[in-house]
Amino acid sequence: MTLGALLLVASAVTLVAAKPQHIVFIVADDFGWNDVGFNNPDMITPNINALAQGGIILNQSYVQPVCTPSRNSWMSGYYPFRSGLSHGVILPQQAVCAPTNRTYPP
Repeated sequence: MTLGALLLVASAVTLVAAKPQHIVFIVADDFGWNDVGFNNPDMITPNINALAQGGIILNQSYVQPVCTPSRNSWMSGYYPFRSGLSHGVILPQQAVCAPTNRTYPP
């Protein structure tokens, strides 16, 4: 077996044996910069701090000022004005929803 074939087989075995990664996003409304312990020692958030230490902290993000546009952007990958949801919060009685022709996470 040549060295190239051996490396190819070793790479294939590594890819098959690799476990899928778990991704956890925490999306919270009205959650400020100083509302977590890893940014503000006065806040007691041990579980969130542990998750942050073992993962990646996304702290250079742009969000919308209210929940509907922010959630739609996060779930669809599109800016709210591309989805027609930049107007504000969708209330229960409104006949409005995110575009149904897009794929969203489960």
